Amino acid sequence: MDLCGFEMSFTAAGIHGLYAAMACFMWFVSLLFSFEYMAHYKGKAQYYAFMLVTFFATAGVFLSADLLTCFVFFEVMSVASYVLVIHDRSKGAMRAGETYLAVAVIGGMVLLMGLFLLYQMTGTLKIAELPAACAPYAGTGRLYAASICMLVGFGAKAGLFPLHIWLPKAHPVAPAPASALLSGILTKAGIYGMIVICCCMLSGDEHWAAAILTLAAITMFLGAFLALLSNNLKKTLACSSVSQIGFITTGIGMACLTGGMSEMASKGTVLHMVNHSLIKLLLFSCAGVVYMNLHKLALKDVRGWGRNKPLLASYFAVGVLTISGVPGTSGYISKTLLHEAIVEHIEELEHMGENIFALKSLEWIFLISGGLTFAYMTRLFFCLFVRKNEAEAVQKEYTNKIAPYMNRLSKFVIALPAVALVCTGAVYWQHHYYTWGNIKGSLTSLAIGALIMFALRGKQPAELRFDLEDNVYRPVLLHGLIPVLGEFAKIFAAVGETAIRIVMPLLAWFAQIPAKAGDAVAGVIIPFLAWLAKSIAGFADSLVKAMQGGVLRQIRPHEERFSPMDWLRGHSLARRWQELHIDVLDFANSLSFGLLMAILGLCIFLFYIITH
Repeated sequence: MDLCGFEMSFTAAGIHGLYAAMACFMWFVSLLFSFEYMAHYKGKAQYYAFMLVTFFATAGVFLSADLLTCFVFFEVMSVASYVLVIHDRSKGAMRAGETYLAVAVIGGMVLLMGLFLLYQMTGTLKIAELPAACAPYAGTGRLYAASICMLVGFGAKAGLFPLHIWLPKAHPVAPAPASALLSGILTKAGIYGMIVICCCMLSGDEHWAAAILTLAAITMFLGAFLALLSNNLKKTLACSSVSQIGFITTGIGMACLTGGMSEMASKGTVLHMVNHSLIKLLLFSCAGVVYMNLHKLALKDVRGWGRNKPLLASYFAVGVLTISGVPGTSGYISKTLLHEAIVEHIEELEHMGENIFALKSLEWIFLISGGLTFAYMTRLFFCLFVRKNEAEAVQKEYTNKIAPYMNRLSKFVIALPAVALVCTGAVYWQHHYYTWGNIKGSLTSLAIGALIMFALRGKQPAELRFDLEDNVYRPVLLHGLIPVLGEFAKIFAAVGETAIRIVMPLLAWFAQIPAKAGDAVAGVIIPFLAWLAKSIAGFADSLVKAMQGGVLRQIRPHEERFSPMDWLRGHSLARRWQELHIDVLDFANSLSFGLLMAILGLCIFLFYIITH
């Protein structure tokens, strides 16, 4: 297919084929688990349809051999997965979907800008050609500008700080099988793009690597810290995903820093990507079993539910041990590779007499974040399967209930990622990764986690009330950026009006327009143009107010929504028409409507460049 003068190209070599296969496996497990999980949900046809669209788009991203093909599938994946996030249509789901859509749209547009800059500079978007094409521009502002734009787009999907805000909100409200895919595979589409940037475009660039490693350190520590404070089962797993993305990004940063020469960084990155995909498929499926039975996710409500469920406990334990990097698991191997990549580079810098403070700090953040991972995952396991519920009557009900908590098909498909993780860990049992130096790093993290657990001693820390989106992004957008843009629009309109009043008479004089024609211009055309300028200024002002009002309505808690049944009962025709008109205006002024219009504009633009 010809796209914008290019043929859409695909490849299955290396990581392309690996993650296309991983996508097939994850959708296979998630769809089979969905048969039981979605049995009592409405809109199952819509759910399965968009699951399949998301699958095809995600596979297209991983199999893309050029960045334009990747972008097209990337945007389809973002829009299709939005429907999965808002499937429940609850207030929380719609709000989370709004955040997800905003991040996806803004990230996609900035990514497209980066692709334009990259193509204008190098003349190619073929991934295999990028190393040679970007080499002449190494260290230039043009290459950095394109890379930053692309990092915003791919990093937003990956969940990299500070664009991670959609992950902790989308996962708790989405159906559990969809959450497993959002965390386990869709975030890897963003990681895939980051690998292209760091290892194909800017490989060996120390300044870029330093920036990536800084973002990685913040992401892995912040995600682990938020997971420790969370009191919701799926939100804890979502924050955990943010942290694990930080671990993976650390490997990408080390590969970039060493110019791709660190074999441990490369292997550790890919292996931890695979581990994280399987772990989150397993853990979110287990969380789905809990929600299927209780329809609750708060830790105080689910506490003690799994005490008499050894099969589910064994599945969950595999995920806990692997993500914590306990020796004997595949998580230990991937984290050891990433840790040793840092240690190896520290030793090289020490040998050359260079400053190692930054990398030493990164190593300790890595170990502490690993300890936090062990702490919050152990807390989840003990909460579900060891400790008793604080309400004795509730615990008695959990213990005495003998009805099956999942069917045979669900037991089988949830076992698949658990078995895959065990087998992956077993492959490395005979390798050289179990030296004392390697084990020491893992034991250090586990000891830090044990100390944190001892300090908490079963207590739940207070959840962090600060929200980056609500406390920073939205206020800046609503009360900062939009009013400023509105003022600029007013100034532009006023300048235009003044220019018209001054320039038009001068043009008439210089052209020696006859007196009658001059009178016509002065009496008809100039007032009309002045009126038009005032109208533009008024429209700009109204647009700003509408955007502010519409978005503010979106973020009000407990807002009453329009109900068709209320509309049909007991109202006059005029009253019904008035209510319908108000509801349509509310939607037209909402942020979600604006985002959907932005997507529509992007689709029209893509259609235009495809057909011309």
